[in-house]
Amino acid sequence: MDDYLPEPGDEPDDAFEDDFEDEYVDPSTPRVAGRPMASRGVRLGAAMIDGLIGLLIMLPIMWGFGVFDGIIEMFQQSFEAAQSGAEPPNPEEIDGIGLAMTIQMFVIGWVVFLGLHGWLLYKHGQTIGKRLLGTQIVDERGNIPPFGKLVLMRYLIMGAISNVPMVGGLISMVNVLLIFRANRRCLHDDLAGTYVVTVAT
Repeated sequence: MDDYLPEPGDEPDDAFEDDFEDEYVDPSTPRVAGRPMASRGVRLGAAMIDGLIGLLIMLPIMWGFGVFDGIIEMFQQSFEAAQSGAEPPNPEEIDGIGLAMTIQMFVIGWVVFLGLHGWLLYKHGQTIGKRLLGTQIVDERGNIPPFGKLVLMRYLIMGAISNVPMVGGLISMVNVLLIFRANRRCLHDDLAGTYVVTVAT
């Protein structure tokens, strides 16, 4: 059976449930529009694939912009200040780090993200990792969410929050840990009204 990947705006198909009749699915697995939700392990695997691909592209960019030189300089100055009892260094005074560079890397990172996954998200509700591991982002009716809402509510907002000093890391951790709820949804799923389901094979 060919993969069924509904187009954006498609009505849910009654055949969804039939697609899984010949496959064993744990009865306790939650479903959306008749489709079993992806396991936590598979979702983690897809996220790791996406993260690794993005990292391999962003590392050379960050190196070229002097981000790593700035981080090293920051650590050196902090260590020297701690030894001498002087005031800690101001990140804004060090090339390669600081608010301006953080914003610049955030924007570049988003250009890279959309370049890698934009078409798949629009057409199939998938990133590269989700495509490889056979999962798909849908709404409560089993349809692919509108592209703008998907990118803004599911990715951009959480990406921006994760860069907020102090609280960003905590909220990002909560975002991930919420997947251990019975409905297997992260905070970004709640914000966007999305679910990650298994694609029928």
